Amino acid sequence: MRKHTSLGLVFWAALVMALAVAPAALVAAPVQPVVGNWQGALSNGAVRVILHISQAPDGTLTGTLDSPDQGATGIAISSITYKDAVLHFELERPAASYDGRMSQDSSEIAGDWKQGGASLSLTFKRKATSPSVQEPGTGSGNASSGATIAFEPYENLVYVPVRVNGSRTLQFVIDTGAYYSVLNESTAREIGLQPGPGEQASVGSGEGGAKLWHAKDISFELGTSTIPSPDVVVLSLQDIERISGRTIDGVLGADLFRRYVVEIDYTARRIRLFDPQTYVYDGHGKAISLTISGVPLAQASVTLPGRKPVEGLFLIDTGSHSALGLNTPFVEKNSLLDGVKALSSSDVGIGGEWPKLIGRVQSLEFGDFAIDQPVTDFSQAKSGARSNAMFSGIIGGAILRRFTVIFDYSRHQMILEPNAGLKDSFVDDASGLILSGEGADFHTITVRRVLENSPAAETGLREGDVITAVAEKPGQGGSSLAEVREMLRRPGRVYTLSIARGGHGLHLRIKTRQLI
Repeated sequence: MRKHTSLGLVFWAALVMALAVAPAALVAAPVQPVVGNWQGALSNGAVRVILHISQAPDGTLTGTLDSPDQGATGIAISSITYKDAVLHFELERPAASYDGRMSQDSSEIAGDWKQGGASLSLTFKRKATSPSVQEPGTGSGNASSGATIAFEPYENLVYVPVRVNGSRTLQFVIDTGAYYSVLNESTAREIGLQPGPGEQASVGSGEGGAKLWHAKDISFELGTSTIPSPDVVVLSLQDIERISGRTIDGVLGADLFRRYVVEIDYTARRIRLFDPQTYVYDGHGKAISLTISGVPLAQASVTLPGRKPVEGLFLIDTGSHSALGLNTPFVEKNSLLDGVKALSSSDVGIGGEWPKLIGRVQSLEFGDFAIDQPVTDFSQAKSGARSNAMFSGIIGGAILRRFTVIFDYSRHQMILEPNAGLKDSFVDDASGLILSGEGADFHTITVRRVLENSPAAETGLREGDVITAVAEKPGQGGSSLAEVREMLRRPGRVYTLSIARGGHGLHLRIKTRQLI
């Protein structure tokens, strides 16, 4: 297999998973089998009870109840424990409790509901998708809308204008994969934030480490909405900015999604925020159950040619540019590389590089949707977040952008409305060039690596070359990093590259071809 050092565009996946699962204060406990969505019924089936259980990274369980036949949703569970296959939870309003035992196959919980001196049998069965509390109507959206924010799509990510503690307008990535919101260290210092003595710690998604510290009691302004955060992670995003080719002031993560129902319309380039207590979905999208363990996880399956689907638990990650990423334990346990045409590669995240192979699976199935031939990262990392066995991998922006996606953490679900791009084919680099944006404004496009036996190598391009222009025809072409990358994803094209090398200018012709 050919060596391909891909320095970037899955960097957000690496960053957010590092923050979700890495340093001591952020280490995630194993997901307990009771986490998920359950449905049962009282009074001979006349009163449905829907149970939602989530787990924080430290292992703490939280939950809510819905009683759709009584018009009640989001009833808070005041305490919940799960030990030795026994679930116990209590409610304050109404004053009630439940004790039940999990079946050996983890498909149901049988026990007793106690309220007002009465005891009723109640068996919960696991729900594969979130149960609806009302029939969908027509159209989409909700009358009780909060802020509406236009966003900038960039490499399958969602960039929005944000103000921090009354600062100037900053550029943030909206990221479901981030348990903590993040401030770029340079931006944090610009707005007057400083670490206290001994506050720095190490975090790493690669096989190294990076320094971070915490800022307390931060206020984010997004459109007309204010989002308070008691704890924000601060670390340098400079290397990621270079790989991205643009300024990144921060990441807005779970602080946003815990507070609002969030609709991301990739076609309209619009985000809408709704109050969870009054939100009612009235469209025709499909609901998929989420396990909220600080970040959203969903059941999905991958299929390889000639094999049965392999099921797993996947992070739904708007902060990842990629389509599908599979973690090392999931790849190895299920022998997912058998028969797959793949390129040897690596990616860079917080803390260094981690090895991977790039190929394709036949399909990804989640909910009612089948995604054909997505470009797939098969992690080979032996340490760091991509070696994590607590989830199977990530479903990223290259897939999510094919939908309007509604994240409703209060009901433990996301709703997918397909858009016109659902069946678009997945493309990857067709040149063998790995590029970054250098300089103060990240506009100096520099060759970081050249893939062996690739069009770039055959053309004579070298590491360190500066690309000043790429054109297919005279007077046409791209000059920004994003534009150049997009052009070089098109196989079968001939481009003229203007190159600066050692103080001299060159013009080289490259013919792209599909590499995976």
